[in-house]
Parts: sequence; structure tokens; C-alpha cells
Amino acid sequence: MDLHDKKSDPPYLFIGVAAIFALSVWAASFSRTCQSEGCIGVVIPAGGAILALAAQLFVLVPIYATVKWRAKESFIGRVAIWLAVSVAAALIPGLFIKL
Repeated sequence: MDLHDKKSDPPYLFIGVAAIFALSVWAASFSRTCQSEGCIGVVIPAGGAILALAAQLFVLVPIYATVKWRAKESFIGRVAIWLAVSVAAALIPGLFIKL
């Protein structure tokens, strides 16, 4: 199989992962610079990361799987990769959030 025959993944999946990761990193960095108890500002980027993750998992990845299924292409492995990358993009920076 030639690499040029294989279609690349759609850009909305990359944009979704980038948004999830950027919001998670923003929340983690904001939590480190926050000086008061109960910094409510962390909720905005962290909540945005959760919403972007939900959109990726419940809208964008299923659309991708449906398109691949209708085209009769194999998609299970790619969907698993996108699910894992999306969850990792949200959780790994979230490990560094100072609560």
C-alpha cells in the first residue's frame, strides 16, 4: 500500500485535540500562578477543556467513524487512537493542576 493512497485524517480532529490540550495547559498554568484560595478562574479553561473533550468524544470522533464506515474503510484502530489521544490531551496537563 502506497502512503499517497491513504487519505489523512480530517483537520477537525487535530483542531479538537489542540483545543483540548491548550485549554488543559492553560488551566494547569493558571492554577500555578493563582495566589488566593478557591481561584474560580481555573474553572473556565478546565471546563472548556472538558467541553472540548466531550465534543471530540461524542461528536467529532463518531462523525469520523461514520464517514469511514460508510466508505467501507477500516476505522476501529484509528478511532481508538483518536479516543486515547483526546483523553490524554485532557488528563496529562490536568495532572499538574494545583487544587
